[in-house]
Amino acid sequence: MTTSAHERRLPVGRRRSEQFTFLADGVAVTAWPGESITAALLAEARSPAYFCGMGVCRECVVTVDGRPGVRACMTPAGPGMKVDTMHGRRPRP
Repeated sequence: MTTSAHERRLPVGRRRSEQFTFLADGVAVTAWPGESITAALLAEARSPAYFCGMGVCRECVVTVDGRPGVRACMTPAGPGMKVDTMHGRRPRP
């Protein structure tokens, strides 16, 4: 028996809260409270740049609500959030 991506998103036994959506490159993405932007994108097969998963490599930087240079792996997804991938463009330090 296979499990869907929806079933694998939270540990077994953990209560699921109300889902919400945010926009990623203009496409609605469903997320659960507590998920990072990267986790939500990966679960919906909208693979962002992803390497370390702990905010060190900066491969996952995105623009969130007009603010560039946000680390998607370290930032919780939020309802109504507008995320634009930076497609390899990194902000200057």
